[in-house]
Order: sequence, then structure tokens, then C-alpha cells
Amino acid sequence: MRRPPWLILLLAAVLTATGFSPAVAASPVTAAAAAAPDCPGRSSHTTNPGTFDKKHHPLVLVHGWTSSSDSMFQVEQALRARMPNTFDYRYFDYRANSTDWAAQPAIAACLADYVNEVSKNAGGDGKVFLVGHSMGGLAIRFATDARTVANPIPASRIGGIVTIDTPHLGSVFGNGWQAELVQWGKKQLGQQLAPDHTSDAVKCLALHGPKTRLPSGCATPPYLPAGTQLAEISGTSTVRRTLFGINLYDIPLSSDGIVSVDSSHGYVASGPPGQKTPRTIGSLPSAGCTITSDQTFDLLAAAARGKSLPGAIISAEVKALTALSADSALLDAINNGQLTPDLEVLLGVALMFYPCGHSAMLHNKDAMDATATSLRSFLSSIAPVSAADLAHAPVPSLCGHKPGTLVNGKLPGIPSDQGYVELATVDGNRSGQDMVALGDLNGDGTGDAAAVFNCNMGGVGWPHWVVFYGPGPKVIGAFNMSTLVGGARNGTKRIAFSGGKITVDSRDGREDDPGCCASGNLTATLRWTGQRIVAENVKHLIGATDITFQGIGPVKLGMTGQQLAALGYRSSPLADGCVGYEAAGKPYATLDPTTGGVVQIFPDAPTRYQTYIGGIRASDSSLSSLSSAETAFANYPMKKYFNNDFGEGSNGLAVTGPEGGTIMFVIQGTPSSDGLNTISGIGVGMGVHATQWEVGCS
Repeated sequence: MRRPPWLILLLAAVLTATGFSPAVAASPVTAAAAAAPDCPGRSSHTTNPGTFDKKHHPLVLVHGWTSSSDSMFQVEQALRARMPNTFDYRYFDYRANSTDWAAQPAIAACLADYVNEVSKNAGGDGKVFLVGHSMGGLAIRFATDARTVANPIPASRIGGIVTIDTPHLGSVFGNGWQAELVQWGKKQLGQQLAPDHTSDAVKCLALHGPKTRLPSGCATPPYLPAGTQLAEISGTSTVRRTLFGINLYDIPLSSDGIVSVDSSHGYVASGPPGQKTPRTIGSLPSAGCTITSDQTFDLLAAAARGKSLPGAIISAEVKALTALSADSALLDAINNGQLTPDLEVLLGVALMFYPCGHSAMLHNKDAMDATATSLRSFLSSIAPVSAADLAHAPVPSLCGHKPGTLVNGKLPGIPSDQGYVELATVDGNRSGQDMVALGDLNGDGTGDAAAVFNCNMGGVGWPHWVVFYGPGPKVIGAFNMSTLVGGARNGTKRIAFSGGKITVDSRDGREDDPGCCASGNLTATLRWTGQRIVAENVKHLIGATDITFQGIGPVKLGMTGQQLAALGYRSSPLADGCVGYEAAGKPYATLDPTTGGVVQIFPDAPTRYQTYIGGIRASDSSLSSLSSAETAFANYPMKKYFNNDFGEGSNGLAVTGPEGGTIMFVIQGTPSSDGLNTISGIGVGMGVHATQWEVGCS
């Protein structure tokens, strides 16, 4: 398309006067910059990483194409005003290579080394925040990529990234005569650039996307590490056509004059072809400006009075802007993505004069507000979770209730007859220290939390849930303890953090245990896999009151007298030739002198003990029916003695375990057809001592 000479002259003046970033007074920080560093692309204007205030996080500012760190000082000033005593600011300056493509080692590799050095010097969690303008945002992306640089910035060192008018999908001025004109013009104005103005950035800033690749030799900007927090801020201008003060219609440029909104917000679609976009925690703020055509003429008149542009150029601009008849074609060009001469004029004017222009975004109030808001969000998301934070944390769906947000530890809005969801710490019978555990649960270097929850849908309690939280706090995942402990209601006794995992100590619902009265104990480890919480090292423990095929609590069949004495037992000979052993609060044991080992064990208080399988207790009609014992031990060899032949004329049930020991159930009365007879006694024996109690040891 042939462009009139006045248009070339206009764009030369506009673009070279503004470039991608305006020159401003040098920052006091850059004035104190270190001497020339080892990295060739890191100019002497780059801030020395130095030392940091332990209460602050480092924030690195990265300028754009054909610019320098001087342009970013106004960003620091704006952020200091909005977020005092929050960051220690550092500048990465690559002005000597600012016409190179961002992937070049002099930019990307030097930036990666610099940020890693800043992270190391900062100490603490080592997280660095980055703000990049224009191509500076692309430089940050390349600096995180192991295929581009030798020592990429790892995800663990990134607190969050803000890009301002970054051409994630390129610019309409890339790979064209306009971009070369910028570099040529700056060179003519004495702003020497190195290398030559025909460098690769001109070509590589071309428009691209999922269906359009960059020109040959241009590396496609890589995606950031998974989980990176990213805010993509765009500037956009709208021209409101006015005639004698009357609003006619709007011409939405959807651009800052250089980079379109689609490109500034185009990170998700901008990565290497065929590569899946990693999970990114993102936001898409915009700074929009509406300028009337009358206001534009006033700006041009002011420029004429100030002699910042030649009169001939201003006359050409006015001529182009007053051509109302061309607006229909202009809107068509915008909608079709075509860069026509009239659109070039309008974009150039927006770039140079409008408060949402590409360079003006660095001191635009809305843009700086959005930057500060994004950084606050980033900081909140990496702040370690505290126990106090959980009182107002979000909760997922638990016990059939909808997700919500806690108020003082309880989920509001649930009618009293429909149950509740609450932190277990709200329960006065539980220690908050036991029901909450703090530590890094997902390996990202920040402090997470795990909390135990009580919940039900009305009536009795349900098994606990354990919920993992990340900074914010935000829900990482939830685990239903019923998958481990059966129906044990509110059975978790304590949780603790250890080695990136949560250890759980809980009551364990044995088979046929009622929910209220879990008879066992369990320990397990809960771990976040990146997708869900899984239980590992699950151990159903044998406690001091458990009856097993091997014994009762600490007393086992086959134990010697010496072993019993070590447990505090005292012996006394029995009339039948056996030796009895007893100790206060412990099961009664019978030892056969001929074998030297324990052959029979009975509880000292029947209702204090229960079978490891099924949780059967003696002398308790609600827990110890014959039917429940038969059901619980259905998978083991079982023999019934229902003709008063179970020793001393009683009736009973003998169940033998895999190692030979037998659990003896003494039945009260004559067995009934419904099996509801109460079990009056439970013991453990071996051989004849399991079914014939009166047999002696002679």
C-alpha cells in the first residue's frame, strides 16, 4: 500500500518523539548502579542486587524495546505511593541491546542470572516480583525458559509478574517499515542504538498466534512455569467523534497506539505452536481512555504553540482527523485487523497524545492502580497461612453442604435442623493446636495449612474431613476421613505437619462398631499429589484394650513368666497345676508350666476391652450379641458350643485365627434362633485351653 509522504513524515515524528517509552529523569537507584557487570547485556545502569530489608520483597522493573531503565522510574514512584514499605526496587537495564529480540542471551540470559542473584541476596522465601513494560514482559518470559537460557528463573523464585502493554501476540507495527522507522528516527535524533536498526526485534515483534507463526529465526515466547501468577495490563483508547460539542459516535481503537488489547491480553494463545498452556493464575486489567475529537484538536493546537511538532505535520493530522467521511472505512479496518493509512494516523496520535498511549501507560493512574492491585493480590497469595486465617477461609462442599466462606469458624446459612460445617477447633473439647497443622504442603515454598472439620446433615456427627489450604487462604483439596476410619464419628484426635505431609492420629471404626464408639485406633499420612490428597502409611493399630487372636493388649499367648514379670505381673500357683499372673488394671493370664508359656488370657474388666475385629465387647447388650460376633468373624474358622459344652457347662463360640490363637465368646443363656444372646465374656486361648476352661496344666 502506497503511503503519502506526509504520513511517513508524521509517523517518523510521532514514533521517534515517543518511541515505546518516554525519557524521564534518572532514578536515584540507577544513579547508584554497580560498575559494568560480567553479563554483556546487563548495562552499568542495572541496579546492583545488593542487600534487602527483611520485611520487603524485591521487585525488578524491566523496560521495553528501544528504551531504558529510566522509563521505569515513574512506575517505582507510583508503586511507592500506593504500597509504601512493601518492596525494594531493582532495575534491569539492557539499553545497549534494546533493539535485539527478547530471546537473545544478552537480554533473556542476563535477566535470568540477575533475577536469580536478586533472589539469593533477598533471603527469606527468595520470591521476586517482576514488572515488565512492552517487550520487557517478553524478556521475563524467555528468562524463565530452560530451552532459552542456561539458568532459568525457577517458579519457586517468582512471586508474581505484571506485564504492561506487552505484545504477547505481537504488534501491527512489527516486521514492517514502521518499526524500522522508529529505530532509524532515534538514531537520527542522536539516540544511538546498538546493534543496527535492522536488528531482529523489528522482525520478531510481528503479529502471531495459534494459526500464524513468527518469521523465520524468531523464537516464540515460551509459556511461564505452571502456577505462575500473571497480570496482563492493557491500555486502550477510544476516539469520540464530536461536532460542535455534540457526541456523534465512538471509534474504539482497542489499542494503546502500538499494541492491541488482544495482544496485551494474549498470553494464553501466544505460546509455542502445539504446546499446552500451563496453569497460570491470571488477571486481565485494562486502562481505558476516551478522548473526543475536539479534545484531540486542542492537544494538537497546544503542540503547535509549544513547537514540539512542525506545523506541516500538525496540519496533516488535522486534515486526517477532520475527514468524517473516512470513519466508516476506518471502523472496517479496525474490525478486520487491517492497518490502513488513516488508522496509522489515528494510532500515532493516540500513541503521542492520549493518556492510555503505549508510553503514557507507565504513568497512567488506572494502569498503576491495576499494577498495585495485582501485586497486592500476589503478596496475599504467598503469605503463609495462619491458624487465625482459617476462621474466615473458604470451604469446599462438605457433608453434602454447598461451598461457602466461614464466619468465625462456622459456615453460615445452614438451618439448625440441617446440620453444620465448622472447624474442629470450634469444638470446646478439642485443642486448636491438635486440629490445625501449618507447613508447606504442595512444595511451592510457601506456608500452607491443614484443618480438621466437623460436619453433618443433622442429627449425630459424621466422620471428619481434613482440608488443605494454600495462601489466601485458598482450598487446595479435601479428604474424607470416612475412607479410612469407616463410620467413626468425629474420630480425629490430632494432626501434625511433617516433611511436607500431614500425619493423622484417629479413632478407627472397626467392623460392626457403632458410629459413636469406634473401638480402634489408626495412624496415616495425607499427601498432596498435585491433583488430590492421598492417604499413605495407613496403620490400623492394636491398642492396649484390643482383643486379638494373639492376646489382649500387651499380654500375648506364649509369653514367659519372665516377660510377664517385666510388665509388672505377679504370679500365684493354681490348684489345677497352672500358674496365674495378675497386675492391677491389666488382663489376667494363665501360664502352663509344662510349656512355659501363657495359654489363656481374660480381661480384668470385661467392658474395658473389645475385639480388634468387629469391636465386640462383653456384658454390653448393645455391642455384644452373638449375631454381631458371627457376622464380624464370618471369614475365620468358627466352632459353636451350644450344648453346654463350652467349659464349666456354658455355651460359646470359638473363632481361630491364622496363627493358631482362638478368641472365645461366652454366651449368656441358651442360644436363640435370632442370635441376640448377649456375650457375657471374651477370652483368648490356645489348644484345649480355648474350649475347655476346666482343663488343668498337670
